[in-house]
Order: sequence, then structure tokens, then C-alpha cells
Amino acid sequence: MRSKEQERVSIAYEFVESVKNKEIEEKYASLVKKLPAMIVHNGLLATLAFLKAKSNNGKENEHSLLLKHILEYLKKANHLKDSKYDSFIQLVNTESFTTERYLHITREVLNFAVWLKRIAEGELKDDEQV
Repeated sequence: MRSKEQERVSIAYEFVESVKNKEIEEKYASLVKKLPAMIVHNGLLATLAFLKAKSNNGKENEHSLLLKHILEYLKKANHLKDSKYDSFIQLVNTESFTTERYLHITREVLNFAVWLKRIAEGELKDDEQV
């Protein structure tokens, strides 16, 4: 049986590999490097709202892809029934959603974000390496 940490690494690696050789690889790598700090300084909900606001409707960009990856991770970690932004917002707005649960999910995503960052630093080209 795999540990939670092994699951996080596996999922993060899968997501980073899916970005390799895409047009947005460098911008995605740069954004992922900032993700842990964004979550710590702004909170998870504000970070997801920022990514959603910066997403191009219909056209994939680094913000929409990172948002998709975070939401897919939350689904795989059994925090969401599906990987839709609206589902997360609905979850947060339910009466049964506690501060403790929000903090737990934030810690989960922060731990995942650290692995995304580490793997992206080793696997992806970014703006600073050009």
C-alpha cells in the first residue's frame, strides 16, 4: 500500500509530465514555483479564484492548467466528487463545511504544491533557464 506522500509524488509527476513540450511549459513551470507561497500568503480559496480569473475561457493556458491539476488532485484525494471549480466553491459554501476541513484541504494542497514545484524544477524548462 502506498503512502499519501507517494500518491502526491505520483500524481504531481504525472501532471508535470503532461506539460512537457507544450507551448506553455515555461510559463507553467514559473507559475508552479510560486504556488506554495501563493497558498500560504493568500489562502487556498483566493489562490484558486486567482487561477480561475486568469484562465482563458476555452483556450488552455498555464493558469487554467494549474487550476485543473489542483482540482483533479482534490478529486483523487477524495475531497471533491468531480474536478470542477464550481464544485469546490459549492463545497466551501455548505453549512457543514468547517474551518478545520478547509485547513485540512489547504494543507493537502500545499503538500501537493510543494511536490509539483520540486518535480517541475527538475523536469520542465522555465523562463529563468532560457
